[in-house]
Amino acid sequence: MCYYFKMKRAPFTTDTADAIDTLKAGGLVGLPTETVYGLAADASNPKAVARIFAFKERPSQHPLILHVADDGVSWKRYGVVDHPIIDALASAFWAGAMTLILKKTDAVSSLVTGGKDTVGLRVPEHPIAQAVLRESGLALAAPSANRFGQISPTTAEHVWQSFKDSPLLGTFLFTILDGGASTVGLESTIVDCSDVGKQGIVILRLGHVSQEAVEAVAKAYDVAVSVKHHYAEDTENTVASGTYARHYAPTTPSQLVHVGDFEEILWEKASKREKPLGILAFHEKPDSLQVPIHWVEASHSPALYAQRLYADLRHLDALGCGEILIEAPPEQAEWLAILDRLKRATHV
Repeated sequence: MCYYFKMKRAPFTTDTADAIDTLKAGGLVGLPTETVYGLAADASNPKAVARIFAFKERPSQHPLILHVADDGVSWKRYGVVDHPIIDALASAFWAGAMTLILKKTDAVSSLVTGGKDTVGLRVPEHPIAQAVLRESGLALAAPSANRFGQISPTTAEHVWQSFKDSPLLGTFLFTILDGGASTVGLESTIVDCSDVGKQGIVILRLGHVSQEAVEAVAKAYDVAVSVKHHYAEDTENTVASGTYARHYAPTTPSQLVHVGDFEEILWEKASKREKPLGILAFHEKPDSLQVPIHWVEASHSPALYAQRLYADLRHLDALGCGEILIEAPPEQAEWLAILDRLKRATHV
């Protein structure tokens, strides 16, 4: 297997052995997980890790998440456990959509952590991701498999669309392991446990695992849980992936509109647009709206909305719209992770 040429076809495979061969040769793998597809490399191979940053066009100070096998032991090689709540969180939410920020051990390269003394650890639930981790014996650095700051991928095809025009394509081994559509659709909840004694637990990014679920575990240990609402600008150093103010963003200018203002803004924009509008809203297109428009009706179920969100944004982004308008979901607990992604996607 060799891809040292300009690829004309997507390097899809469903064989975990192909993916493992690529990883062990220092290449990159589009890896399916339950949250989104990751761009995986052998975390112990500095050249492979550097390829992640170059391929994604990602700032080198922006840390990567380290993915490990679901054996209850491997993760402790990489993160320092100095409080019983860390074991409790791992037991409650792994394998699954949570990333724990811990003090790193010497087993973790500073390339993976962006020079930080902390590391983000995750045990993905997806059976194909786990098969690769288990059978390879590797820990995998794996941010989302897309160009930095752009819409995350939830299918193998999304990964290919993200990188098919990269000037680096064909200069190293690259395989996309097709595991079907991601079932969660949003990135993991990131929980900073690096200094529990002083700051308690800090949720740096909301995700599938809710604040209430984290608080339920923390209560038994009398540990406070807070949510960091500040969005870092792209010049700031951060301890976690996906925490910049603008992230997960379409290339088309996009606006998040409060439900009470949506109809008025929709009609105003539609009357002035030379290019079609792209719409993501909770209702059907009004019959009276007789202008060029691309309309996606969103689910009222938070789980289904999250599962489809990035696919819907990618669909609208590919249609040549002049602008995308997104009707904001309710500010209720079950929608907060989705709101977080939409605010970042539309940040200007």
